Amino acid sequence: MNKLRKQIEEAFGRVVYTYTAYFKMRDKNLFINKFIKIIQIVLTSLSASGFLALIITNKIALGWIAAITSFVSLFINIYVKDFKLLEDAEVYKKAADELWLVREKYISLLVDIEYLSEKEIMNRRDLLQIEVDSLNKRYPGTSPYGYRKAQKALKSQEEQHFSEKELDLLLPKELRKSK
Repeated sequence: MNKLRKQIEEAFGRVVYTYTAYFKMRDKNLFINKFIKIIQIVLTSLSASGFLALIITNKIALGWIAAITSFVSLFINIYVKDFKLLEDAEVYKKAADELWLVREKYISLLVDIEYLSEKEIMNRRDLLQIEVDSLNKRYPGTSPYGYRKAQKALKSQEEQHFSEKELDLLLPKELRKSK
């Protein structure tokens, strides 16, 4: 029974890592998308105001600045035209959302393990493995970046855990241990 529990704990750990890695990869894509949009706005503004200033002041230097920023803006737009950052971020979120239920099922299995027969535990484990396999086939794998960020979040920042005090404060006042 001890080996079986250990195997379930390991599988649970892998699910939690993948779940967290997907959110980290989503966050990265959203950040990069926002950064690119800001750069595009700044460059477009600089080139437009540079050309406008050239017309008003007739200073050749302003024309050069406008031309350079316009060229850089064009280069960035061409470079990022095939990026699917928002679409990929949504895929990562959907994958994490589906993994959440699997994660909760593993937690429930670990809690229920002392009340179930060994056969029932193995049946539930097998069903969870099939469910995880199905998710792995439908969604992209995690990246080394996502894994590193998940590792830091889970080990150093205890991102998926609450302290006793935090849990108590989340409960309605009537259910709290500390009144």
